[in-house]
Amino acid sequence: MKHFLLFTLFFFFTFFPVCAQTVVGYTSFEEPALNSGSYTDTGDASIAHDLVNNPGEPIVDFVSVGMEIGFDASYEPYDSPGTGLTDGDFVGVTDFTETVTAYTDGTKGYQISDSDGNFILRFDVIDLTSSINTTIEMDYFVATIGYEGDGTPNSSGEDLLQFYIEDLTNMNQIYLLN
Repeated sequence: MKHFLLFTLFFFFTFFPVCAQTVVGYTSFEEPALNSGSYTDTGDASIAHDLVNNPGEPIVDFVSVGMEIGFDASYEPYDSPGTGLTDGDFVGVTDFTETVTAYTDGTKGYQISDSDGNFILRFDVIDLTSSINTTIEMDYFVATIGYEGDGTPNSSGEDLLQFYIEDLTNMNQIYLLN
């Protein structure tokens, strides 16, 4: 069983024309509603699928509002599927701060914990084609305990954590944490 906890927050893209900084997209998870408790996936844990927001449970998907970018969560099972998120786990927008003490910007973050499979969180695409000197900032907090294996096989007991940016122009991934 996976026992990892991840908080991701204050994620934004900027570019610097001449000397002025311009923010072109960000999220600190402040706009989505806050629902306490655990999230229960109502999908089939043996099949890859999009995760959906359930009434009264933490928000896992969010549609962009203004410059606050949206995000979309999905689940892919291990090669030998487990329970996934069907048993109820702490994922989605949260104000839980026991591990992080405080968030960089605001009072909320995004938590991923005990997914028993591959949890994928994608943010909206941001067009940077006219940007020069682009800077990307992302704050994340990772618990120091509760990991299993080295992440090599795609199986239960083998935790893997990756953050990357998809370069859609050149069709590659730029790893921030691997």
